[in-house]
Amino acid sequence: MYIEPFGIEMWMNEFEDHCKYNLAETCVKSMTLGELLDITGKNIDISNEIKAMKLTYGDIKGSEKLRALIAELYLNKSSKDVLIAHGAIGANSLVYNSLVSTGDEVVSVLPTYQQHYSIPKSLGANVAILRLMPENNFLPDITELKQIVTNKTKLIALNNPNNPTGSLMDENMLS
Repeated sequence: MYIEPFGIEMWMNEFEDHCKYNLAETCVKSMTLGELLDITGKNIDISNEIKAMKLTYGDIKGSEKLRALIAELYLNKSSKDVLIAHGAIGANSLVYNSLVSTGDEVVSVLPTYQQHYSIPKSLGANVAILRLMPENNFLPDITELKQIVTNKTKLIALNNPNNPTGSLMDENMLS
């Protein structure tokens, strides 16, 4: 399997740590565990809990406690509906490798994360691109999307809010 080089990551690896202003960053500021606990506004001491944790491979699906807490953020969801992955790239890779086969068609918006078009291509899928245009506030043109989708379309990849534009599809557009 061949996946084309991830251009933005290659550029960031070379330049992001050596610049005065990093405009390429896509992540939030890294925090220590102490800083993260401090923003809760509660005086939480987890030292005994951490000391008691076993450093094992862990549950493949993620811990039951973590999955249950995430499920609480959604309506009518339980821990059985949640799968923990190692970041968005890992989760997206699981989706594409589970759903996409040679000859399938995937529609991806552009601009977006490169994995949304590179991983399906590497799996032998045909990728159709729906360009997000500034004159449409970088939102998908639903009429154009309907023209691109065929009976071979297996998956439509949208990220919301869009990265890198920040455009946000409202609930009406998503439905």
